[in-house]
Amino acid sequence: ERRNRPPSRLREGPLAPIQIASFTPLCRTLRQGFVAPKDKTPKEHKCGVVYHIQCAGETNRGPCTESYIGETERSLKTRFSEHKRPSSTTSEVSQHIHIESPEHTVTR
Repeated sequence: ERRNRPPSRLREGPLAPIQIASFTPLCRTLRQGFVAPKDKTPKEHKCGVVYHIQCAGETNRGPCTESYIGETERSLKTRFSEHKRPSSTTSEVSQHIHIESPEHTVTR
């Protein structure tokens, strides 16, 4: 049977009588076997990101096409909650969903 034969490179030379089974290592290096990668930061906790907010409202012509692209140095969760706050006067998103089109909403 083929399974019981040693690999071809071991059939010759001084190691020929020794039946050594070959295997594929699970890790390339010892370090890879012991070092675990860091946990990924959840999307809402990331800082310094560019984000896109799409309005989820409906108009008489179909879905609202308004959207906003922004960049924040604070966490995405904090900035998104600021956009949804009715008292935010500087946020274009807040003005759209609370003043211009109060029936519209945004989703994460």
